[in-house]
Amino acid sequence: MARVVCALVLVLVALHAVFGDSIGDMLYMYPCSSTEEEMVWNFDSTTGQIISQSGYCVEIRDSSTADGGIIQLNTCAGSSNQRWSHDSSSYWAPFLSALDSLHCVDISGPDSNPGAYIHSWSYLGLDNQLWHYNAENGTIVSKLENYCIKAGELVIPTCLDTPFNTYVYCDDSLTPDERVADLLPRLTLDEKLAMVHGYGGAYAGTVRGNANWAIPTLTLEDGPQGVADGVTDVTCYPSALTVCATWDPELMREYGAAMAIEQLIKGTNIMLGPMENIARVPVGGRNFESVGEDAYLGGVYAKETIIGIQSQGVIATAKHYLDNNQEYDRTTVSAIVDDKTQHELYLSHFRNAIDAGAGAVMCSYNLVNGTWACENDAALNHLLKDEMAYKGFVMSDWGATHSVGSANAGLDMEMPGSDYFGTSLANAVADGTVPESRIDDMATRILRSSFAAGLFDRVNTGNIGAYARSAERDAFTKTLAEAATILLKNSPALLPLITPNRIAVIGSVANDSPIVASYGSGYVVPPYVVTPYQGITTRVAQYGGVVKYDNGDSLVEAAALAATCDVAVVVVGCTSSEGADRDSLKLGNNQDELIRAIIDAQPNTIVVINSPGAVTMPWIDDVSSVVEMLMPGQEDGNALASILFGDVNPSGKLPVSFPVSDDETWLTTKSQYPGVDDVQYYTEGRYIGYSWYDSTGKTPLFSFGHGLSYTQFDYTQLMTSPSLISFALTNNGTRSGAEVAQLYIGFPASAGEPVKLLRGFQKVFVPAGQSVRVSFNIDRASDLTYWDTVSQQWVEATGTFLVYVGSSSTDIRLNGKFFL
Repeated sequence: MARVVCALVLVLVALHAVFGDSIGDMLYMYPCSSTEEEMVWNFDSTTGQIISQSGYCVEIRDSSTADGGIIQLNTCAGSSNQRWSHDSSSYWAPFLSALDSLHCVDISGPDSNPGAYIHSWSYLGLDNQLWHYNAENGTIVSKLENYCIKAGELVIPTCLDTPFNTYVYCDDSLTPDERVADLLPRLTLDEKLAMVHGYGGAYAGTVRGNANWAIPTLTLEDGPQGVADGVTDVTCYPSALTVCATWDPELMREYGAAMAIEQLIKGTNIMLGPMENIARVPVGGRNFESVGEDAYLGGVYAKETIIGIQSQGVIATAKHYLDNNQEYDRTTVSAIVDDKTQHELYLSHFRNAIDAGAGAVMCSYNLVNGTWACENDAALNHLLKDEMAYKGFVMSDWGATHSVGSANAGLDMEMPGSDYFGTSLANAVADGTVPESRIDDMATRILRSSFAAGLFDRVNTGNIGAYARSAERDAFTKTLAEAATILLKNSPALLPLITPNRIAVIGSVANDSPIVASYGSGYVVPPYVVTPYQGITTRVAQYGGVVKYDNGDSLVEAAALAATCDVAVVVVGCTSSEGADRDSLKLGNNQDELIRAIIDAQPNTIVVINSPGAVTMPWIDDVSSVVEMLMPGQEDGNALASILFGDVNPSGKLPVSFPVSDDETWLTTKSQYPGVDDVQYYTEGRYIGYSWYDSTGKTPLFSFGHGLSYTQFDYTQLMTSPSLISFALTNNGTRSGAEVAQLYIGFPASAGEPVKLLRGFQKVFVPAGQSVRVSFNIDRASDLTYWDTVSQQWVEATGTFLVYVGSSSTDIRLNGKFFL
């Protein structure tokens, strides 16, 4: 062990110049050295402030008076959480917080190893709470081991360093399981317990590393659609639902990789995404970052995005497990879901995530069938770890841990702190409530994912303050937005625009208040936004046209402007946020009235919508063209202009159904949504979205999978079998373009399935006037099976299967069948 400590000191000395103390830095314990400025403090006995050499004050974050409160550096403000009392008349004395005079500076554990974590705890007079302030050199010395408090980054060696490069577990030619098998027996119980909870810091979550064994610090950061949490100098990509609207697996994978690259630059090694919840509730506040309404499409997105993320050496986190499909009362509501629905709809895409090798799963705030998701033995142990053979680790959503017993129920890591998995968990192991074998399993899962991502085998050179953007990723953002843009209506064919002389661009969303992203933990700060007005103006300048703008505040003035132009582009939108569902599917803010006024004044009107999901359109019968962009990201205006002028042929398809009205959906009772007395029943079963429309015969405003093109695609020559479906796709128009061909399968009645289910799709580019043969390979084990609740297994259906191939869930061009 002594060799390791010496190696650590050498690493610290070598890297000292790289890491200075700064806002948000944590405090740790190291061998005393007054030559390191991060270890030199000025204790002002008058103000009670402990001030670093960079002028920051030691504080208890969030003014917490709970045991385990995070101690960090921040700008000196003189607040009570930054004031401390210390009895200098005694050689060893506590630093007591002025918050309540009961909590003091404490060494977590107590851990006497270098890098031990400093936090606040109720004063008990223990050696790990007693300190000597050496006024001569400014060090704060612990009575426990005569080590000193140090601020800044916890620098951890890697398997590249001596002596670790000689240890078996640092041999990167071994499998992650083989490496864990060698490392785990070397760890003490305290070292394993230190891995299973958060510590706070500059990231959304941090788990401190272990310098004794080169176990890397884990840095967790939102979000599912880019680097979030208010971090700047990053790319604001289109939202996850928008990327689902591309129906393009290759772009989904590139999207995952692009986000992970920026997370790496920022120092993140665990990305808190993708978000994989189903858009069960049309007004759901987080639908913008969901996978849409269909398990198959959502599963493809989950798999491809995770592969992309983890291709860059970042651990992906599949969230939120399980049944977290609304924001209303999300922290208290219990989702009552039957076994068949759970397996076929709400677990399906998590199965894809596991197949993709997701290193982490995040459990959700809500209860599942009466038990908190993060302490739900049936959901975590039985379904996830046993039935689906998940080998990674489960972390809680932030504050979603409710008891020490969560460990036995399958939770592996508490985030973001240690309310239950700190001292309380250690006590539970000591008294036998939680077996040490369970701690071994928790540590094994975390280590396995860390080895698989290569975290032991490289130095984390990223920094949360680093500049992470690039011109290449800015351009990719535009490509994504273009590929996801959905042409909902074009009759008569007003689009694409052919050099109109005068264009009126109307609506505050077009320029004054653009909507390109929704809010919450997944919100990414855009480095810039190209507004629709700016994008159209730049494009029109290529041929010398004129663009006029009106924000639409005055309907009369906006209509008058529209009437003087050749065409009007009305840009409208709405947004949503984590923590609350939308009140309605209506656009709101008088925008429907604005659209009506412009339509009445200008027959050549195009409506462009930026929205987090479905919206209603009471004016739809009276407008020629409607373009839906969902949440397009920072390149909004440029992508829109490319579509409007035909530089790019639209090929996006809806990942959710658009209802005609708020009250015409599958959620017909309050017990379904939002729930009654914090209980909601998923009595609609599998019948949401297009499955509900198929079963009821009702017609949506726009169907799942719908999206038009500037060319005409014909489907012919269908061939069917239980293993392969193929057909000819012909572009009979004058423009080259891409079509998303969709395969739906109707099961034999004995399977108890909806009328038809999506079982394949391909985005195919076809030059004008040409044909291609499109084939769908059928995986009988996944595509033709259903969950049997009696035998508790997947069963292959037998009988006659109906085949539907088309351009949307309602635009079916070819019908066939096969027998099994």
